[in-house]
Amino acid sequence: MSGHAIEDGPAGIDDDWFSEPERLVDPYVAGKGGESLDERTRLRHERDFWRGLFDQLVAELPEGVLITDREGSLTHWNDKLGTDLRVPREEAVGERAADVIDPEGKSEPLSDEILRRGEPVAEDDVREVPTTDCIFQVYGIPLRDPDGDVTGAFVVAPDVSEHVDRQRELERLQREVRTEVSGRVDDVVTTVDDVASFAEETEAFAGEQAERMHEVAEEVSNLSAAVEEIAASAAQVETASEHAAERAADGETAAAAADEAMRDVDAAAAEVTGTVETLRDQAEAVDHITAVINTIAERTNLLALNASIEAARAGEAGEGFAVVADEVKSLAEESQEEAEKISDIVARIQARSGETADQLEAMADEVERARERVARVTGALESIVTAAEETVDGTGEIATATDEQAASAEEISAMIGEAVEELEAMERRIEEVAATADEGREHARAVEAEVSSLTE
Repeated sequence: MSGHAIEDGPAGIDDDWFSEPERLVDPYVAGKGGESLDERTRLRHERDFWRGLFDQLVAELPEGVLITDREGSLTHWNDKLGTDLRVPREEAVGERAADVIDPEGKSEPLSDEILRRGEPVAEDDVREVPTTDCIFQVYGIPLRDPDGDVTGAFVVAPDVSEHVDRQRELERLQREVRTEVSGRVDDVVTTVDDVASFAEETEAFAGEQAERMHEVAEEVSNLSAAVEEIAASAAQVETASEHAAERAADGETAAAAADEAMRDVDAAAAEVTGTVETLRDQAEAVDHITAVINTIAERTNLLALNASIEAARAGEAGEGFAVVADEVKSLAEESQEEAEKISDIVARIQARSGETADQLEAMADEVERARERVARVTGALESIVTAAEETVDGTGEIATATDEQAASAEEISAMIGEAVEELEAMERRIEEVAATADEGREHARAVEAEVSSLTE
């Protein structure tokens, strides 16, 4: 057991009390005879007085008390200590304190420590004696003779069992409280940590969602612009479709007129073909006539030749006839030449007429094919008109729908803007929650530290 030194003298009593012991002893000596007593008798009475007073102090102290001489043997052992240690005074006095208090020699008695150190000692720890349930908080002082030499030890051993039991119960309760509260605090710290972590994660998630909502808002804004452009384009398409329908209608009218003109060309071509055929017939007739004329000219020429021969035979009588024969021959030759020219012209007319007939026939085929193409164009134009009219109706509906979509996109953009503001506000609130959670975590740990310090 370890202890610490204590100051000499009881608190609250001045030095005059010790310098004037006559205040206690004189009445006692006076009762024994007073001034009539000799010095020896007086000293014996004083000794008896102080011894009795000392024995009374030891016996009536409410705490256990023992006194040893300088050898460590017990000279005093009050009843309270005897009861606490279950050793009667008769068995204790005269024995060594170490043998009575701790027969097994596990610890040094405080009286022996006081004798060894020569100073007052108060133990910091309690003493538990195997032979009893009592627990002691021991302190004591050395006893000195008038020369100041240590002659013994005065030890007081209060039974602090109840106090220790209460202390131990308090410590047990503190441990239970610490365990319980620590567990609760640990749970709180864990919960607060979870809340803080969740708040941090939620804050990060809210930040990410806010950024995404910003991106969505931008995309919706772009979509709104695109829808407005589509609406404008649809309006332009509607106008262009109307123009296309008008142009197609005009084309259809022109195609009909072209078909009618083709019909007139076909009729005119047929008429010209007939005229060419008539011309060819007439050319053939002229050719036949020129052939007849040519034959007549040849015969006339032959007759003129015969006439010339005859005139030559006739001599001077036939000279006049020879002149006529020469003229007839000349006329015949001229007629034959003209007939040949006419024949050439007729041949050329016949060739040209043939070519013209072929061309007219080919033109008739082309006109027929052109009419077929015009018919197909007319059908296509009718389809274009129908499609253009349907396009006008469809683009009108598209323009209306895209206008509505643009309005809806604007509403969605506004709603997303509000959602972004709500997310940002939530993010700020989550930051506050996270800060509060951090404070709660610090407070919980402070409580944990305080609870831990209760049993220290």
